[in-house]
Amino acid sequence: MELQWCVYCTATPPQNSAVVTSTEEELLTRCETAHVLVQKGDLPALVEEVDDGQRRMIKLWWFSKRGWRQAPHPGFARFCRASETLRTRDFIAPMITERGEVPGTPVRWVAYPKIAGDPLNQLSNAARIELLPALTRWVKRLHDAGCYCRGLHLGNVLVLPGHDLALIDVADTRFNRRPLGYAKRVRNLGSFLAHPPDNAWWKVSAGEALVRSYAEVQGLDQPKLWSDVSRQIAMRTRKRTRQRRRRGLDPLPEGEYTE
Repeated sequence: MELQWCVYCTATPPQNSAVVTSTEEELLTRCETAHVLVQKGDLPALVEEVDDGQRRMIKLWWFSKRGWRQAPHPGFARFCRASETLRTRDFIAPMITERGEVPGTPVRWVAYPKIAGDPLNQLSNAARIELLPALTRWVKRLHDAGCYCRGLHLGNVLVLPGHDLALIDVADTRFNRRPLGYAKRVRNLGSFLAHPPDNAWWKVSAGEALVRSYAEVQGLDQPKLWSDVSRQIAMRTRKRTRQRRRRGLDPLPEGEYTE
């Protein structure tokens, strides 16, 4: 298995799970009998179903905005490959048991047992602060394993019993053969702390503490790392502001964190 940046691209998904074909109507009917957790437009994107007492997640990809309309949605292959690669690097990740498609369309879906836990953004301020050392070590371990998680934010980090951590959506994870270099670590920490609406909580609560703790366990200069990450946060904030202005929207307010 190639473990370079190309893993992020539209590679063929792994062949270690069953392939199920269905019509769009059958797929929608299956989703209607389950609990829809995430919906994009009028279509379900993530649902939870219970089968013989076992909770299972179904993640769906419908139509891509780019490429041929008949080509599989690129997010499907990214999710499959990222799940497999994270597990080979000793991280908790979805274990895909079923892969599905609607023949002749780009519609794809996967099913996997639910990973029990609570997203970080649903925990109290005190609980997040308590988990900060474990979170710091986990992010460092990802970087040391060559994992660059573009989707790293409080709503995408699951806290498991025993305080283990896992990514909820792994599709936007890229992989290197070697540990991430300093620049990529700074970029990933910056995107983590700049993600709205998490940025308001990080700013008033624990952003600097996390970066300084990361620098300590990584053996880096704490003031320099915090300065570099702060520049990344400011750069990403300015970029979001420019994007919204081009679309005729007002800049997003910083917001205030409330317990």
